[in-house]
Amino acid sequence: MTWIPSLRRHRPSLAAALVCVLALGGVPNASAATAPRKNPSCTKQLDGTTEVDTLAARAGASPPYLLAESSSHDSTTGAVTFHQAVTRGQQNVLTVDVVVSASQLTLTTTYGKGFKGIATSVLTREGDMFRGVVDGRRTALFGATTDPKTVAFEDGQPAPRLRIRPDLKKALKKFAGLSLDTCKRVPKSKGAVRPQDSTLNCPYTDDLGLCEPFPGCNNCDRLCFASYISCGIGAVTSAAVCIPCAFVSGASCIEEENACSQLCQAPGHPCCPLSCEGHCSGGATGDACCGGEACAPDECCGTTNPFCCGTGNTCADRNLGICCPDTHGPVCNNGCCNSGESCVDGFNNTKTCCATGSNACGPDNTCCPASQDCCGSNCCGPGQTCIQPVTCCNVADVCGSTCCPSHNCVNGTTCCDAPNFQCGANCCGALDSCCNGQCCNGQCLNNGSTCCPPERACGASCCAVGFACTDPAHGTCQQCPGGEDPCPAGQGDPLCCATGTLCCGNGQCCDTSADMTCCATASGPACIPTSSCVR
Repeated sequence: MTWIPSLRRHRPSLAAALVCVLALGGVPNASAATAPRKNPSCTKQLDGTTEVDTLAARAGASPPYLLAESSSHDSTTGAVTFHQAVTRGQQNVLTVDVVVSASQLTLTTTYGKGFKGIATSVLTREGDMFRGVVDGRRTALFGATTDPKTVAFEDGQPAPRLRIRPDLKKALKKFAGLSLDTCKRVPKSKGAVRPQDSTLNCPYTDDLGLCEPFPGCNNCDRLCFASYISCGIGAVTSAAVCIPCAFVSGASCIEEENACSQLCQAPGHPCCPLSCEGHCSGGATGDACCGGEACAPDECCGTTNPFCCGTGNTCADRNLGICCPDTHGPVCNNGCCNSGESCVDGFNNTKTCCATGSNACGPDNTCCPASQDCCGSNCCGPGQTCIQPVTCCNVADVCGSTCCPSHNCVNGTTCCDAPNFQCGANCCGALDSCCNGQCCNGQCLNNGSTCCPPERACGASCCAVGFACTDPAHGTCQQCPGGEDPCPAGQGDPLCCATGTLCCGNGQCCDTSADMTCCATASGPACIPTSSCVR
């Protein structure tokens, strides 16, 4: 009498199997009962991925007959087990064990105190047919619509007869009349929290917190179970009269419950609201097919291969297949701007999203307010101007084509910041000297009035053009041969080198046309290939 969810994937369902339990157990016709008996006590909880349901009831005078049922369903493996026991005091009266898997249903009933004529019966399903076994005696295969009179035992002997004590028959009658409504509405126990397991496909949960593929699917299966309990009640008296009748009646109930559950799975019904290209989908009011899934019409996007944008999104451009959040702004490139943004012209004729009233600047498409000017990818604020290509400069710091916050602006054109320095109206490099108001990269002579290039410096004298220093101490110079230029004195350089070559401290002239350069090495300056020189 316990419903186990998701058995529609594991035919035949346990609900119908329990109907067969009632039939084979010899429960009297419940229609003769005056009214449903007291509601049973039911619990429902989860143990990992396994749902465990229990039911307990009592009937009869002291000592009463006690009915205890427990069932489990592993939502990961799909395995289902069911155990039902009727006891009186310390005596076992009736036990029923059911095992359901994807390809098997085995229902075993053991008759104890109060029954005579049968010890054990088993009902199994073999393909589309059924087989009964009573105390080791097998029946031939039969169908759910087979005439019970034609169901024969393989040994050719007649079927045994089951006899039931009157007070037990009365107790079973009360159990058959139990209302299952309470069990359908049983609240989750304290530990019945839906497992957060990524392997479980749990898009929805029912009012008990159990997984279901679509809203109302579990309840549809519950109703199948509740409806087809009556199928077994109509056949229960047959066990005491005709064991084959009970087998066939049970098989028929299995098929009817199967058909009910399959109807739940049919397109347009709770377990398959919509069939979209062969896939069950939908679930929300107003959903429509969109390719192989279903969603609200404004979520359906694309034309050739339509798809659903998903909850919280809408199709902003069906032709381009662009999905955007429900609160999106205008479509822009292959997406949407946020609410409050506009799609504006960006770098190289692209489009980008910026706050309404702003402009996109530079290769980075930086959004700049309309009150600011673009400067490359930067935004120049009030009081600033753009020094190309990307420098925003305060107007007061502009120095020619540069920005000079130090205000060391020479001639209004050159920002002369350290390590450079001002010399007269010039800005000299850090290695220069100031010589008579001019930048000198050589030696400043004659009390700072003459700048002598380093290759012509000779002590306190400056050699004439084309002459090299031979004696710095006395300022003696010597003219270089034609086609040669002087080398600096005092560094181990040659006196003169051919024009276009480099003077090197090892006394050599480096041929620059051969990509040679003078480079410091472990053994001193030397002419080596430029690519080998590490400075």
